Amino acid sequence: MYHITGCLGITFGYHRLLTHKSFETKVGVEFFLTICGLLVLQANSIDWISDHRIHHLYSDDAADKHNSKRGFYGHI
Repeated sequence: MYHITGCLGITFGYHRLLTHKSFETKVGVEFFLTICGLLVLQANSIDWISDHRIHHLYSDDAADKHNSKRGFYGHI
């Protein structure tokens, strides 16, 4: 179940739909994908999206919370 909600909620919902606006969908599908994202317990949609947009603005820089140069701690 976690794999399903993770793929639908985080990958399709939070990441592709809400952060990058890669596709458009009906409001009901957007709501469903957002709920799946919440079930993964990574963060609420607003925090997740803002963190990811900041990550893209400052990729591999000191301001990037997910800087790969920080090794393991770059993803905590």
